[in-house]
Amino acid sequence: MKRRLALSICTLLLFPTLCSSVYINEARATGESGSADVEIQFTLNPTLTATLSSNDIYIHDITPGATRSSNIVTLNVESNNVSGYVVSASTSSTTSDLTQTGTTSKFSSIAADADLGTLITDDTWGYSIKASTFAGNGTSTEKAGDPGAWSNYNGLTNTLNPIFSVDSAVLTGLNFRIAAKASDDIDPGEYTNTINFAVVANPAPVSFHDAFSAVQGVTKFKGYYKMQDMSTSICNSVTRLNGETPIIKLIDTRDEAVYNVGKLADNRCWLLDNLAIDLTNSNVQSIMDSTNTNATDTSLGYLFGTTPPRDPATDASGKYATAAVSTNWNGSTSYSAPLINVSNKNYIYTGSNGGGLDNIGQWKAGGYYNYCAASAGSYCYGDGTESGTNYDSPSSAIDADEDVCPFGWRMPTGGAIANSGTNKGGGEYQKLANAISGATGDIAGNPAYTNFRNAGRFPLSGYFLNDTVLYRGSFGYFWSSTRYNSNNMYGLRMNTSDIFPQYSYYRTYGRSVRCIAK
Repeated sequence: MKRRLALSICTLLLFPTLCSSVYINEARATGESGSADVEIQFTLNPTLTATLSSNDIYIHDITPGATRSSNIVTLNVESNNVSGYVVSASTSSTTSDLTQTGTTSKFSSIAADADLGTLITDDTWGYSIKASTFAGNGTSTEKAGDPGAWSNYNGLTNTLNPIFSVDSAVLTGLNFRIAAKASDDIDPGEYTNTINFAVVANPAPVSFHDAFSAVQGVTKFKGYYKMQDMSTSICNSVTRLNGETPIIKLIDTRDEAVYNVGKLADNRCWLLDNLAIDLTNSNVQSIMDSTNTNATDTSLGYLFGTTPPRDPATDASGKYATAAVSTNWNGSTSYSAPLINVSNKNYIYTGSNGGGLDNIGQWKAGGYYNYCAASAGSYCYGDGTESGTNYDSPSSAIDADEDVCPFGWRMPTGGAIANSGTNKGGGEYQKLANAISGATGDIAGNPAYTNFRNAGRFPLSGYFLNDTVLYRGSFGYFWSSTRYNSNNMYGLRMNTSDIFPQYSYYRTYGRSVRCIAK
């Protein structure tokens, strides 16, 4: 007795529903229907075109106990979309079984994630694909064949699920076939179902320029978009394509300094240069307020000396600067005064340590700020808290909510990624290290070390103390917003071979400031 197995398949290409019958037969009793090309072309930008090579697919003469494959139907997709596309498939009826009218016999679909080299259970079916991928820009002259290999068998459900995807502009022929395995006693006849295919273009990549220009009211200043116009929605909408970091130059309206900004592997937007704003410059002070700085006007008043300082002897909650910002370090480690040095901000270290590793030394040193200055004068006296309490790492650490970063930006959080407490989900230096290299602690050696330094363009800028830049080209130190204890602040520390994302050091030293978009 000859068994006949037939499956009708509907192709759903590029959202519109277009169905064509496909048959899978074992010794078909009726004549085979003819093949027909199906082509749907979208007027999209980017373009996406799909062609189905045939609307017939069938299995002939299934041998009980053996896996037998069908003929091959090829779905040809052409696109100039640099983000690529996704092909999905499903059965269109309420079941994923191949059924026969008038009987209870069926071929059951194997699991969607079965990944079987051959079908191992009687009366089951599954599909296999083989992609011929051609790199190019959507024209036939760009083809460079890579035939690939047939995948293992997987099953379908009645819900569309991805079966194939590409993440670049390609020309692809996706070969599709099914296979079935029959038992000795299954009823003969024709078994059918319907398969739907959908081809959907991935979202087009969004650049920083696209994101800024799409926001109503955002304009350029001296030819650059403004750092102060950065927002969560702008950063979130920018696309990281194929692991590449999108970068834009933005201008800080306070001093008209231009900085590189990038969306890094943690999907946060980071300043890729050390902050270099001169807080002692009278012109900067005259326009620097809470509309362009991540600080209140009161804190800036303490920072610039325009608001009388708190008297710690009589005001137990005094936490603000007791003197105006200055560059007069003079060997002092006083913490109640905000101290900076920007005389070396454009210095580029060219030695073997700082400059010999993937051109990291090309990045400028930037400014140096003690924590009193880095926090915009808001955490200066005592332990930097209103209550005078010491806060230890990491779960009870408190983050400064004011600093010298531009409006819309702030210093990154520091320390470990805590599971509870006020620093839960913090440790953004550590989060960045984790996203780049999978590290949950310190990083030692390459390639993780080089990848991290290159991603953030972190120079070995050293630190400033006693009117001197120390360890430039050997170490780099970067403040965070997170307090470690009464004397130390969390931050990022690195040397020529190791990175410490949870490091803590004295608040009195002059360190570099990096900013992360809020």
